Amino acid sequence: KRSVKTVGGGRKGATGQIIALVTGMDCDYLPAEPLTAEEARVQEEESKAFFEQLGHYNQQYEVTITRAPIMGGHKLDLHQLFNLVLTNQGFEKVQEAKKWRELALQLGVPRTCTSATAQLRSNYLKYLYAYECFKMKDERLSRTDLMERQKALANKGETKALGIADADEGGG
Repeated sequence: KRSVKTVGGGRKGATGQIIALVTGMDCDYLPAEPLTAEEARVQEEESKAFFEQLGHYNQQYEVTITRAPIMGGHKLDLHQLFNLVLTNQGFEKVQEAKKWRELALQLGVPRTCTSATAQLRSNYLKYLYAYECFKMKDERLSRTDLMERQKALANKGETKALGIADADEGGG
């Protein structure tokens, strides 16, 4: 029998096996056990506070989040993504260690979503990177500085998704 990791750090239980059999979904990363009502309430409050802070902070960059990005047919939980990236010491460390696929699985993105790593990176750069710089390093980036960093960190082709023109595109 195969040992499988879960978000809670335990082994995948019968629930994960049943979900995998019924839905055909990859269930490598399921919570070890469901949240209690109190844990769910606290998590919801933390998430609400996070999005209020993030929205307020991102106003200076004219970035608004009107709805959650969709990946693999599911809403991307930006709060959970932010926490996972910070747990791994930030965007640059995740990028260096090539952990985007692992994070995608932890977020419940199906393995069948072939563009998961690129989508996670571009969504993180677009919505969360400036906030990470502020929270982790107390850096308040200007719009120009943010765009330059995003351009430097993005893989080729991702700059369009970020709303940044590639130097190689057009005009030449």
